[in-house]
Amino acid sequence: MEEIACYKPILNNWDLLYIVRYIMMCGMQDNQREELIYLAGLFDGEGTIGINSGYSKKWIKGQTDMGFAPYIRIGMNDEKSIRGVADFFKVGHYYPEKSYKGYRAMHRWACRKQADLKTVLLMLEPFLRLKKPQCNLALRFLDECCRPKGIRIGIPFSKEICDKRWDFYLRIKVLNGIDISDYSPATTKRMGHPKSIRDASYSLNS
Repeated sequence: MEEIACYKPILNNWDLLYIVRYIMMCGMQDNQREELIYLAGLFDGEGTIGINSGYSKKWIKGQTDMGFAPYIRIGMNDEKSIRGVADFFKVGHYYPEKSYKGYRAMHRWACRKQADLKTVLLMLEPFLRLKKPQCNLALRFLDECCRPKGIRIGIPFSKEICDKRWDFYLRIKVLNGIDISDYSPATTKRMGHPKSIRDASYSLNS
């Protein structure tokens, strides 16, 4: 059976990503850059950049991969702030939640579509601090571990790509404070931010 092997372009993919980002930054006005700096601060404090898995015994039966998908999301009580995220990027989905037991309703925004997600991450990356490692890892996943354009979903990934996708999935879990010792996709135990991330936070607040 045909497999998707590692995609090896003539240019280094990271070079291409940063060329795209440079072009985007050059075309920005000062007020757009200021807004991006503000939004990056929101995502550093309240957002999440991660990789989901399609774990299900029924779903993965006969498959070689669990269907990993990177994402970015943010949730806050302040509706104006979350609507501002959606209005600025003009991609992803904004959705309010119902209030629960008298608490203020949460407002959320999320982006998962690969092309849109890459654009958002490239725009935020220069201004992120605490979430920069997750952002770079998600960009690498999109660049190195997804199906090339035109390859149908039914073609399985090679073992090399499957192993790489699993490794990226676990690494971003660790960055997001998930304990992966004896890890099962069905259960997770949050352990707080890794020491390197906590140290960075303390240095920023000191």
